[in-house]
Amino acid sequence: MTKLLTLAATLLFATTALAQNNNNVYKLRTTVENVYGVQEIENGNYTDGIRKLNAQLARTTVMTKQAPLHTNLCVAHIAIGNLEAAQTHCAKAVDQSGNKSIALNNLAVLNCLENKATLCVENFERSVTANKLNRFSSNNLTLANTRLQISKN
Repeated sequence: MTKLLTLAATLLFATTALAQNNNNVYKLRTTVENVYGVQEIENGNYTDGIRKLNAQLARTTVMTKQAPLHTNLCVAHIAIGNLEAAQTHCAKAVDQSGNKSIALNNLAVLNCLENKATLCVENFERSVTANKLNRFSSNNLTLANTRLQISKN
């Protein structure tokens, strides 16, 4: 009986922390393409990464070449808390991307941070549908569903 209560208390604490600390829960993804500036983003040097990605974006007119730049700018702006700029780049990444799974995953993370729980879950579902092997999106979807259920209680 004691083990059961301990487990229940641990689960209650874990779900409460999950619902309150979204930044540390959901996983963002940069693109698989090695574009100018992505290494800086992956290393946490967001200012330099954003500068390099914006410079590359200014020189690129082909939408398919712009998509990974928008995806990485989406990640960087979410990471620094600039959610307005993130919204612009995340939306463009989804519109232009051939790999919609990563773009939708990042858009869903943004939706979660903006407390748009239903939209968050919907975009994670779309991401998983686009690539069933994307473990990040699958894990994020599980967490988002848990958060949505907690918010309903």
